[in-house]
Formats: sequence, structure tokens, C-alpha cells
Amino acid sequence: MATATTASSSMSVAAGFVYESHRGSRAAHLTVNTAALAGHGAPESVSTYYNGGGMFMDASRYRGVEILARYQGVTDVRDESADLAAVIYCKVGKGDVVLSGVHPEYTPSLMKPAADDLHFKAVAADLEQSDESRKLFLGACLSKVGLKVNRDPSSTVPRLTPIYLTSHLDPPVAQKVVADLRANLDFVGPNTFEDINDTFVLHEETEDDHTYMLSDGGVNAEKQSLEDLAASEKHIKAFTSVALPDSRTTPYFDMKLYFDTLKKLYDENAVSLSDRAFGSLLLYSEVVTSTNTLLDANPNWLRHLPMGLTFTATTQVAGRGRGGNVWVNPKGVMATSVLFRVPVEAQKNSSIVTLQYLCALAVIESILGYVSQRRVLLGVGCGVNVSNQAPTTSLNSVLEKLNEIRVQKGLEPLPPYNHEALLAKVMYTLGQFYSVFQKSGLKPFLSLYYKRWFHSNQRVKLDAEGNGKTRECVIKGITPEYGLLVAEDISTRESLELQPDGNSFDIFKGLEVNSKQSQITYNMCEWTYWWHEIEFKTNALKRCWRQVTRD
Repeated sequence: MATATTASSSMSVAAGFVYESHRGSRAAHLTVNTAALAGHGAPESVSTYYNGGGMFMDASRYRGVEILARYQGVTDVRDESADLAAVIYCKVGKGDVVLSGVHPEYTPSLMKPAADDLHFKAVAADLEQSDESRKLFLGACLSKVGLKVNRDPSSTVPRLTPIYLTSHLDPPVAQKVVADLRANLDFVGPNTFEDINDTFVLHEETEDDHTYMLSDGGVNAEKQSLEDLAASEKHIKAFTSVALPDSRTTPYFDMKLYFDTLKKLYDENAVSLSDRAFGSLLLYSEVVTSTNTLLDANPNWLRHLPMGLTFTATTQVAGRGRGGNVWVNPKGVMATSVLFRVPVEAQKNSSIVTLQYLCALAVIESILGYVSQRRVLLGVGCGVNVSNQAPTTSLNSVLEKLNEIRVQKGLEPLPPYNHEALLAKVMYTLGQFYSVFQKSGLKPFLSLYYKRWFHSNQRVKLDAEGNGKTRECVIKGITPEYGLLVAEDISTRESLELQPDGNSFDIFKGLEVNSKQSQITYNMCEWTYWWHEIEFKTNALKRCWRQVTRD
């Protein structure tokens, strides 16, 4: 949700705004236009956090603009004819937009006023009393733009669950990890060690989960926040034998199916035991903060985890992307982090930067080869939407459409994707791809990469100096060394190597990037590299399925 704020306090709806301060904050009381939000469960009035926001002048005079809420009471705007519009809705192209001069997304329980900030304390207390209305209003605004919203405003953040550690196919791997942790980390209790970001508690496989999960340090499930979850202890239950967790404790992930599929792939393709690192050591939890954060934000225990470790979860309550954005991923999304340990000398043949391209290619190959009966070298997928129906496109929703076509042609429908088999294929294939990548880098994969991506010969605009003067270019490929985009100026035929800005990458309107490049310096003896949360777009999936249909 965008916010409409102003550059100075004199232009604000209410005076007193100071940058990076709550000094001018207040509880803004709004009258809600329930007619504009009909059917979305909006309250008649709402109080939200306000700090220097503006209003939308003459909003009612603009075609296609709906006022969703107006400021109540006295403001510092002297124009008596003003609409006092605090929140508006409009269309931009085919999209829906809500613009707000207040902050309905601010949660009072997460506000942490300083002990001596009596003003901010009073604002937070005021907002806390009407927080249910805020949730209803925010939900109505999101519904207005077409999103599906939980109608229960009292719903809470899911409780964290134990993290299960197992190397079912090779128990000594898990045994070594536990032994290394106990021998090298500073334990503050018999089974507890503190890392930079999190505190972990180790448990043996014979312990009862309920005993320690119900005594969570006093965190009240009704009031817990993401901040509470981040600060709470993370319980790791280590299975150092061939035993697996009771299936009743992992209802959304069948560990036996995962390991059986992984073993079958390794055995059928005669992979030696020493080359089975990827996927053999598994961390799984039904609910975690972030698979990525729990690993790379905790360097002490990370130092003792092996190459190819796979950490997957059913739900992340604070999933983290490469740009720092945070989200909650629902059930049906296979959120996975994988550990790579790359010695610095390996940089002679392969680049850390291009490893992400290898993984992206492997994702597509995994999808295309999921139902293949042949011996295959496929790929890796992390953060794959396997079965969640909305709002993004899942593999199974595309598969349903494909099966309709297959049935019409008299062909057998393809089986649905499941997390366990797909993840096993992903890990197996990643190992095969990476063994080549270590020796030869990305170059052997470029022809297949170009076959799968949809940017070849795409016309784009290059804003080389950032002054709005663009050059018409055509995308030709990527450099195998550093993964820079290679574009050719249509007029001069000059070849350009571009470092794209992810925020300006728009595949529908054309890419506009700045060609200035930054130097990449390698100064670590060993790199830990993460490929996390690869997101699938509808167009990419359609291309995959066109390939499947042809095959």
C-alpha cells in the first residue's frame, strides 16, 4: 500500500512532523466510506497511525478515483471545501491501487516506545484500543484490490515448530554435525547455544516434542509478534539414527517419501556415495521464521554445517528475499535454502555470481523433467509455489490446465506435483549441475539457459547515465564470468555489458537499467552462497508447459 506523505510539516494534515521521529505522530480518526468498500467487511470508522501524511485534494473531482476514508475532526488544512480524503482507490492501467496518507499497516502491539517517550506511548495506547477496526479496514482495502484476506481479525502469527535434523540415508552425517556443534560452540546450558541472531536448543530423537514446545519462555500465543518469535528459542531435534520423525508431527512433509525418492535417483544414476552431499542432510520444520535467516544470520553454527545441507519449511513467518523484503509464505510453497561451500581457488573456473543462473536454469529443468521416465540430469527449485492456489500461479494449477488439454487429445493426465519428490529431484540435480559448474563455470550451460529464458532478442531501453536519455538495445545474452546482461545497441551495434537494477526490471515494458558497474572483490577463503526464494512467474511456467506439451 502506497502512502501519500509530504515534504514538510507545514504541508501536512496535522502539524508537528519531524523526520525519523514519532514527535508529530498521532492516532488519526477516519470516517470510512462503507459504500465504496461494500462487501469487504469495512468498519464505519477507524483509527490509524499518522505521522506527517497528506490528504488527496479534490479527490472526488477526478474520474475513476474513489475516496475510501476521510479525516475526522480538525486538521491544519484551512480549505473548508477540501475532501479531507485520507485513503483513495484508483485504477492504473489494468491494476488496482490504494493510496493512503495514514498508516493502517502499522500494528500497535509492535510499536516499542522508549521509556521516556510519553507522547508516543499515549498514541500507541490509543491505537491499541481500536486495533480490530484497523485490521478490518486494512483487510477491506486489500480485498478492494482483489486480494483474498483472512476475515478473522483476531488470527495470530503461527507458533514456531521444532526443526528436525536428519541424514536418514547416512546417519553418520547427522552424528558428526551434532558432535561438531557440541565440541566447538559455547553452550550456555546443557543443550543450549547462543548464536549471533538466534538461540538454539538441541534435543535427542527420543525426547517428547510437547515437553519443550509448550514451555516456550512465556510467550503468549495470543499476543506473540514476529519480534517475539525472532527472540524465542529455536528447538532442533536431531535424529542421528535411521529413524525419522513420527509422520503425525510432520503432516505436511513426508520425509520417508523424500528420502526414498532421493535414494532412487542417486542409485539409478550410479552416483558414488561421496557425491551425494546435496539433500542428504535435511532440516525441516512446519513453521519457522526464515530458513535463510536461521542459517546465514547465525555464522557460528553455520560454520559446522556441511556442503549441500538442505533446509525446507512448510511456512515461513518472516521469509527473507535478496532485497531485504520480508513476507509470510503460506502452505503449498516449497521454501528451501541450500548451503554451498566454495573454496576461493574454485573461482578460477566458476563465479559465485553466476551460480544463481545455474540454479534458475535447474529449476526449469526440474519442472520439465518431473514426470519423465528417462534417466535425467535436471535441476533445483527453491521457493517454488507447488500447490498454493493464490495469489500467484502454482505448478499444480498450471498442470490442471495442461491436463485438460491432454484429456481432450486422448492422453493420460500427468500426476500432480508433490513437495517431497520435487525437492528430492531438485537436490539430486543440483548436485549433478554443480559438479560440472565447479570445473567449467556457467559456460557449458549457456545454450540450455538461452533455450529456456524469454529475454533473447528482447528490445529494451538503456538509461546509461540516469538522465532519462535512453538507447534502444536488444538483449543478446549474459557473460559467463559474472552474469552481466549483454545488450547490443540497435543503432551503433555496440555491445554493452549491463549490471541490471532489479527494481527497474520490467519484462512487460522493457528493461531500463544503468550500465555503471561495480567491482566485485573476493577476499574470503571460503564462500557460503545462498540461492533462496526463486519466484516463478506465470509466463515462465507457460513456457515450461509448452515444452512439456510438445514432448
